[in-house]
Amino acid sequence: MPSTPVGGLIAASLLRTLEQVVRSGDSAGAQAVAQRYLQMGHPTRALAGVIASVAAGRDSSAVSWTSFHPLVLTAAAVEGYLMLPEALAAGGQNPLLLAAIRLAGELQSEHLLATSVQSAIDQRIGWTDTADSAAPR
Repeated sequence: MPSTPVGGLIAASLLRTLEQVVRSGDSAGAQAVAQRYLQMGHPTRALAGVIASVAAGRDSSAVSWTSFHPLVLTAAAVEGYLMLPEALAAGGQNPLLLAAIRLAGELQSEHLLATSVQSAIDQRIGWTDTADSAAPR
């Protein structure tokens, strides 16, 4: 008897593929993966989480403040998508989902937002070496 239910790894595999495709900026490919994921009946919250994670993983300080808008718009599109009734959200053809995918893919900075935030926190609490956060100065 298998330890993983039938189809248990498919959702995780599709979400990982979606993350990679959105990160590469391929909106058409990402929409196809998202549509397949939703057609298989997997939860929309996980899909939205992956899209938001890719968008949040980009650094806004590496680009001008006018380029920061895609992150905010991605969050708004994902939130709006999650608030939709099930009948409108299913199938992967929703304009809010497509907008979130496209906006997350447009954030092309290579620096991670999380790294910048961690660095600021480390500086604020007095740690000098951000690579070794366990040693206070």
